[in-house]
Amino acid sequence: MSPGRATAGLVLAAALAACAAPPAGDRVSLRVAPRLSSFVAYLAADAGYFATEDLEVELLVWDSAATVIPSLAQGDLDVSTVWRLDPAYLNVIGRGGRIRLVAGGMRYAPGECGYSSFLVRPEVLAAGRLDELAGLRGLRITSERTSSSYYVWARLLERAGLGFDDVEIVDLPAEARIDAFASGRVDVTTATEPWQTQLVRSGHAVRWRPVADVLPGFQSSFVVFGRRLLDERRDLGVRFLRAWQRAVRDYVDHGRDERLISIVAARTRLDPGDLAAMCWPTYDRDGEVDRATLEDYQRWALAEGLIDAALPLETIFDASFLANAAAGGG
Repeated sequence: MSPGRATAGLVLAAALAACAAPPAGDRVSLRVAPRLSSFVAYLAADAGYFATEDLEVELLVWDSAATVIPSLAQGDLDVSTVWRLDPAYLNVIGRGGRIRLVAGGMRYAPGECGYSSFLVRPEVLAAGRLDELAGLRGLRITSERTSSSYYVWARLLERAGLGFDDVEIVDLPAEARIDAFASGRVDVTTATEPWQTQLVRSGHAVRWRPVADVLPGFQSSFVVFGRRLLDERRDLGVRFLRAWQRAVRDYVDHGRDERLISIVAARTRLDPGDLAAMCWPTYDRDGEVDRATLEDYQRWALAEGLIDAALPLETIFDASFLANAAAGGG
């Protein structure tokens, strides 16, 4: 082949590659955690749903949530999922920060397996201490004031006629709870997968009841957009959410089938057999944000002094992205 033809071939190949790849403006950064909770993101990426929307989605493994809110508000991060209602999100929005909830996620569904559950030391349960909720008095529980588990515990203790002054709060990371249960430093905790399966398997904890028993229908996670998708590239936000909701519907329709378990196992390094045995979360097909969840949580957080003010839902949630995604708009 002559040098001229070779050069022309390289130029043509480069041009075709440029046409095939999404332009730089069609890149979206998405914060994920290396856990089961990010399975929708992994499914949307590995099943090609983002690619179908001509999006190049960068999955950023970001295990710490401390810098997520400022990164979203500054436009350094485009999308994150919120696995708990955090007062910090509401306070930043109330102070003018450019972050918004755009879709709902996991829900505590009555009758579900129990993706999020209360776990208790076997000795406490065997002694009949929790035959009545009032038996929680004096027990050691794990929580922290700004976490979603604090809200869950507040509602359970309220049902028992108790308050936080009636229990001992131990603040521990999830990874340290097996040792804490083994040593008797903790009596009861809330845990999601995979930690609850690991705790039960250790023999130092047993499932007591799912969180759905205390907060039936409560929406526990959300999709959040940052400044760039809200103000500069709303079209990318619509396309992202269309792909995201396609993955959600895939999961709702087919459950944790072999393909999804394989995807999550590869992304998280969790054992496929363990994933098949775990309790997976409940999602709604339509992705709507549950207004009752936001209203009740804000009332509680305001009474606890955790938020500056209760905000109108339209200030917290931008429904236009979900509506446009459902309508096929760009």
